[in-house]
Amino acid sequence: ACPTLVLQHGQTAPLAVPLLGSCASSGRAWRLWAARHSQKEAQPLPRVLELAAACKVAQFTAFSIQDGETLEDLLKLTPEQILLRWINFHLKEAGSNRRVANFGHDLCDSEAYCILLKQIDPEGKCNTNVLRGGADKLQRAAYVVEQGARLTTEFRIRPADIVKANEKLNLGFCAALFNACPGLEPPDEQDLSLLAELPDDDGGDSREERAFRMWINSLGIERYVTNLFDDVRDGMVILQVMDRIQPGVVDHSRVNLNPTMVFKQTENCNYAVDLAKDAFHFSLVGIQGNDIVVGNGKLALALFWQQMRYSLLGTVAALKSSLGGSGGAASDEDILRWAREKVGSAGATASLRDLHDKSLSSGLFLVELLAAVEPRCVDRDLVTPGVTDEEKKLNAKYAISSARKLGCTLFLLWEDIVEVRPKMILSFLATVMATAVGGGGGAQ
Repeated sequence: ACPTLVLQHGQTAPLAVPLLGSCASSGRAWRLWAARHSQKEAQPLPRVLELAAACKVAQFTAFSIQDGETLEDLLKLTPEQILLRWINFHLKEAGSNRRVANFGHDLCDSEAYCILLKQIDPEGKCNTNVLRGGADKLQRAAYVVEQGARLTTEFRIRPADIVKANEKLNLGFCAALFNACPGLEPPDEQDLSLLAELPDDDGGDSREERAFRMWINSLGIERYVTNLFDDVRDGMVILQVMDRIQPGVVDHSRVNLNPTMVFKQTENCNYAVDLAKDAFHFSLVGIQGNDIVVGNGKLALALFWQQMRYSLLGTVAALKSSLGGSGGAASDEDILRWAREKVGSAGATASLRDLHDKSLSSGLFLVELLAAVEPRCVDRDLVTPGVTDEEKKLNAKYAISSARKLGCTLFLLWEDIVEVRPKMILSFLATVMATAVGGGGGAQ
């Protein structure tokens, strides 16, 4: 599960760190995973994990695939798993028999850290002398913190946090190191040709799948979703999401907790569909539990969009009520009306007819909305007229970046704005409204 942010000492970080044993495979496949993700726009993962998973990890060397891995397998790994792979790769390259299976106990003596720092330091200043000089754990950790501060300013950790095996802070520190100096070589032509053969996942439905998947993972449910269609077939994720957005709605006595057989999975999915129709009043015409079990992508997207919309509207309604509003359910029109009034009150000329308004593709209305909420988050010199395709792209990217500076948790990409995809536009407006009305923090 991935709650909020990992930025400074004392803040929350992801908790669900998988144990990978002594896995140290360094095949071409996992390096290509990072190259593929380096081509994407930044996703709303916690900040340092976002950078680790999608930024400088494109620097790879070509090794033969080991342990029967394929690139498709690696594409499903979480950022936490990739970080463990990366640490173990450098331990193996250094000739060490040490392996790391978690971000807590396995790092508390700082041996793995010292070896890792020596491997990735581009200036070659880090060494492992502190491991042989009779230093205690705290002294070793102090050396790691000192060298880490020299290599990256993205995250700070204290020596005591390492010694105490603080998994959250170790995870953030490792991710910051990974982003700052991964210590890997660029991909060669063979690597890039393998990457080019992968099917493109930037289509509209694939982007929606990615957005809904990231939203689900932000909720902090028990299971981490890496593929929306494959990981929800047993119904457990759907039911956990329902129980999170409306606590108590799921009768757990009716849930098959370990549904390995298809008919048990179908029972869960049928129950989830019944809840969606009866408790949430979703529109699911022609959808049955078996459609989810067999991986019907279109129908699954329809269900998850309605769950996400229900959650966003619920957050907006709760905030309005807490601030003395009329209470009751919020609607799409409430959000549109608020956005129009907010932009209008700031004296801007940008307008919004509805969620299908093609003028939204310029990104100007969204930028004006953010400026109306917090003028300091928008630099007018960076806003373009939004006429050409390139200008629209720049405005859309800037709107997303500015919204995140404002504290919004977003799950859309710039393409969703330029293409005026109504669902993603609504999620943007609802999250900005929740942030503005609530005084900070994105809508979950």
